[in-house]
Amino acid sequence: MTPLVGLPFAETFTFTRSCAATVRDANGAPVVVGVNAPRFDYLAPGLRGGLLVEGPPLIAAADRLRVIEGDWAVPPSTILHVWRPPGGEVTYRAWYAGSNQAASIVNACLAQRGHHREITSVPLHLPNEGGFVRWRDQSWSLGGLILAEAGVALGQTPDRILLEG
Repeated sequence: MTPLVGLPFAETFTFTRSCAATVRDANGAPVVVGVNAPRFDYLAPGLRGGLLVEGPPLIAAADRLRVIEGDWAVPPSTILHVWRPPGGEVTYRAWYAGSNQAASIVNACLAQRGHHREITSVPLHLPNEGGFVRWRDQSWSLGGLILAEAGVALGQTPDRILLEG
């Protein structure tokens, strides 16, 4: 299994957006990026915000990011996600992935609006330490249910792998 760590963005994700969009560069200055270009935003000069994902300003103009399945998605695994919702605080969340769930969990995480700072899949289920897991000296809160498809939460699948955090 290859962990979803350090893999090239273009070989690991597909990204689409039907129009040009603005992002802040390393100096904090606004710049326009083209159609289908991901936006790695800065919150202030030198302060990385992460991959910016926003909803549509116009119909069909939303950022769409999908992970490409690969060796990293072999179960069981723990999906770790660091993101900051618009106007919110940085959040460290973890989800347990069982059979055929890793890509669905990653895609559900990356569909959220905000700055995505890290998304990682590590082999096996990290030990549950009372509603959180530890990885790289950081506590990650175990997440709740994520929808695999309309009306069906991943935690409602037969192996019931996900935990309510």
